[in-house]
Parts: sequence; structure tokens; C-alpha cells
Amino acid sequence: MPISALEFAEFLAAHNPNYRCPYCGHGEFHMNVQTMDLVADLAVPVKTMGVLAAQSITHNFNTVSCQRCGHTSWFHVAAVQRWLEQRGSAKRLAEMLMNDDKR
Repeated sequence: MPISALEFAEFLAAHNPNYRCPYCGHGEFHMNVQTMDLVADLAVPVKTMGVLAAQSITHNFNTVSCQRCGHTSWFHVAAVQRWLEQRGSAKRLAEMLMNDDKR
């Protein structure tokens, strides 16, 4: 499932609204995107040691880069998606409870 720029911004703000670049301390970043609506999904092939032989798997990341020095922070897509799903479940539960209170 593609992650929108708005969803990724909400994820970042929820986890650390005062995030600063760990390299230079600057506080302004740009989100690396595919289009105005979708965050770039960077695929990184990784070799892991399997039981009998090395296996290749791919990890996907969303990134933000510091506007001053270019340092890039990588966020695993699975973690962002898991947070979005949990947030969605919490919102649906809150809506159900509010609707029950109105009855």
C-alpha cells in the first residue's frame, strides 16, 4: 500500500515533532517523494544468511533529508504502515464509542 506524503508527515510528527538533524542539528527537512501525493519508496536489497545458503530480501524505506547538510533519515515502510493501521483502528474505535454515546 503506497504511503501518502500527508500520512508520512503525520507519522513523523507523532513520533518526534521537534526532530533535528542528528548530524548538523538543523530542524528543516524535505520529504523525498515520487509525486506530490506519494512518498518515495526506496527498495534496498539485502543479503541474509539462511539455514543452507545466503538469501536475498528487499527492505523498503521512506526518507527525509536535512535541507542544510543533506543527511538522510530512513524509516522502514513496514513500521510506518503498522503505525498507520494502528492509528486507523484507534480512530474507528473512538468513532464507534462516540456513536454509542449518542444513542
